[in-house]
Amino acid sequence: MAARTRYLIFIVSMFILNNGCAVEQAEVIKQSKMNYENALNQYNKQIQYCFDKAQNAKIDRSILNDIKLAEPKLRIAIYWHYKKAQAKCENEKYGLFLIQRGIYSEVLKHYKVKLDNDNPQFYDNYELFGGKYEDIELELKYFSYPKKERDKLNAIQELKNPFKLVRILKD
Repeated sequence: MAARTRYLIFIVSMFILNNGCAVEQAEVIKQSKMNYENALNQYNKQIQYCFDKAQNAKIDRSILNDIKLAEPKLRIAIYWHYKKAQAKCENEKYGLFLIQRGIYSEVLKHYKVKLDNDNPQFYDNYELFGGKYEDIELELKYFSYPKKERDKLNAIQELKNPFKLVRILKD
């Protein structure tokens, strides 16, 4: 329902725009490109922020002493929490980036403009989503572990924020 409402608002706005002053195609493309580049830059800054936060996190393997999982399963569980913490840190900027990427792509399609060297780096779907099936596999493995052990892991505060994966796996 919300998607249909947004579409109707879009149709009304197009009617209003088409009956007002004309906006040049080049201006629309330029603005869309600028919005995309800004979102990409903000996302890259967020990635760096999350990386720095992980590097500075004080965490050691002793927090896992009460977890009763065999080593391979424990490593998978830690990795799942690592991915979850990274996603939590990055997701807002990632979502805005994906929205602006989609808008920019649609603007270029609408005006029949091809991507070329004058356009900012444009990530295709495989670059953005190609490995996501592995995240789903990881999630399924994690949720196959005993709930009691998952609950203990979920209660560990240090795993809720970005952390250096190698540090905890290596200890």
